[in-house]
Amino acid sequence: MKKIKIQPLLVSLLSCQAALAEIQLPKLLSEGAILQRNQPVKLWGKSDTTEEVKILLNQQVIATTLASNGSWQYRMKAQTAGGPHCLTFEASNKLEICNIYFGDLWLASGQSNMDLTVSRIKYYFPGEFSKINFPQIRQFSVSKGQSFDGPMDEINGGSWMPAQPSYIDEFSAVAYFFAKNIHRLENVPVGIVKNAVGGSKAQGWISNEALRNFPDDYKQAELLADDKYLQDIKKADEKKIKDWYRDLNKRDAGLDKKRTILGKTSQLWYEPLLDDSDWQEISLPQLWENNELSSFKGIIWLRKTIRLSSSAIGQAAILRLGNIVDADTVYINGKRVGSTSYKYPPRRYLVDSSILQEGDNVITVRLQVNSGNGGFVPEKPYWLQIRKNRIKLSGEWKYKIGAYTEPMPEKKFLEHLAPTGYYNAMQAPLKNLKFKGVLWYQGESNVGSPDSYANLMGVLINNWRELFNQPNLPFLNVQLANFLEPSTRPQESQWAEIRQAQLETLNIPSTALIVTIDVGEWNDIHPIDKRTVGNRLALAAQNLVYNKLDVIHSGPIFKCYQRDENTITLHFNHVGEGLMAGEQGQVNHIAIKAGDSEYHWQVGQLTQNNTVEISNVDNSGPLSIRYGWADNPETANLYNTEGLPASPFQSSEECN
Repeated sequence: MKKIKIQPLLVSLLSCQAALAEIQLPKLLSEGAILQRNQPVKLWGKSDTTEEVKILLNQQVIATTLASNGSWQYRMKAQTAGGPHCLTFEASNKLEICNIYFGDLWLASGQSNMDLTVSRIKYYFPGEFSKINFPQIRQFSVSKGQSFDGPMDEINGGSWMPAQPSYIDEFSAVAYFFAKNIHRLENVPVGIVKNAVGGSKAQGWISNEALRNFPDDYKQAELLADDKYLQDIKKADEKKIKDWYRDLNKRDAGLDKKRTILGKTSQLWYEPLLDDSDWQEISLPQLWENNELSSFKGIIWLRKTIRLSSSAIGQAAILRLGNIVDADTVYINGKRVGSTSYKYPPRRYLVDSSILQEGDNVITVRLQVNSGNGGFVPEKPYWLQIRKNRIKLSGEWKYKIGAYTEPMPEKKFLEHLAPTGYYNAMQAPLKNLKFKGVLWYQGESNVGSPDSYANLMGVLINNWRELFNQPNLPFLNVQLANFLEPSTRPQESQWAEIRQAQLETLNIPSTALIVTIDVGEWNDIHPIDKRTVGNRLALAAQNLVYNKLDVIHSGPIFKCYQRDENTITLHFNHVGEGLMAGEQGQVNHIAIKAGDSEYHWQVGQLTQNNTVEISNVDNSGPLSIRYGWADNPETANLYNTEGLPASPFQSSEECN
């Protein structure tokens, strides 16, 4: 028989073909995954050739399926809670993933308040995280990305992480507190798929097709689908921002040594021996709204000198500088200790043990104001902590302008506000998963256009239920917290309008509203108390999802009002074991408009029938009633006895 000699090139080609033929698993099906219990679960992957894929669960064959047209899938029968399990996939190659558990899988989505991690809040909950060990609470954080040319099959990245010290910092803080409750109450593994992006609008999480009823968003999505158009915009944006930074930094006198040599000093402004006798004084913290810096844009340098005893030598420290608007770089004794590029994160900088010294220590802040009012946010922590000793940093500082500039140019493409991009790149690739429910915390970025928000949320919820083929998928919606300075008069409020739209989502079946009007902070769009939010989400899940109907999961929800001469009575659902309010049952932050008049404050009084009675009301015409209707209704005080706050509302609904 004639022997056939295979040439090296052919061997190489065959090897490449074999490599290409290997089956692949999606990132979601990886080591440590938690899959939904008590429901059939889809297993899926890719292959570049037609071949059989054998699937084994704990070394037992459960199926053989055919890979064709580049992909394969198998619908595994429902599994009870527990683990660990191993899944093996055999074709031309063999893949095995272990430490798999079946439990309850929750999708945690929205914008920054859902995305905000444990690392940001852990210092406010001492003892909660230092020895944390919940190996059966796990999070998969979907890598952020956008696509405007249709839904993607695979996410950009991510991995499963357990709630243990090495990984807990990356957990969504809200989702962690929620999962901890559910894990304890249901005694099952709990998985969180965190799919959230700071600043994102609801439109970004809706499919292009579902946006057809919103013409402006649909038109924008169609434009962004033109990749050349999008890339041209991005390049133009990048150039003008880069030019703005380069020009600003070039003109900063505090960093320009050549320029300062010609003046009074040749020192850079963060050097500790700098002569700052000609610097002006300013009291901090404050935002520059009503002073000589109110219109300032550019670089401003601030310095404060503190005296330390010899005990500070060789000690590490923690520097807290509250929140700073917009960006900062901080030095102590001429050495850089930290920087933050945007206004929202709390400033918490670790100071190396080699930096502090006996006697004078100079703290210098190079503050960059991009647009709006800059400054140090009031009522935040400003101190240097050395062991248990805190040195107060509020009070008198010195400042000097490093450079003036025009406001930072606006981008034409603001990715976090763009429609459909996050749905395509981050949401659509999850379509093969089954979820126990959705945790949704979003709305801040839609405050500027509240009129369409209720419709948007209805479309989003239905869109997701269709994507996952779960028509009754529970949707737990966190209402926006109180924020901004309170008003002493009835006011129009777009924040209140968004809360009203969120309240109206309760008209959609299998939804719940988590009211957080009492956990916000006037000076921070990202309130620290994520534990209360997570706990209240867990209450809603117990009632709505786990069928524990005796669990009171909601505060009072307005039902209707009843007239009686010059008195009206407000009726509520979800009163629990009863209503409670302030001293002697007085209910505050009620405003009523009669006919075409303006809204006026009224005081309500709790009754024995768990209603709120309001006297001296002009009942001659139509009434519009508001409760908690403000950006920050700090005096709103209606709760049920379970401690859950009433939702703000505006209504003209009269009882039949």
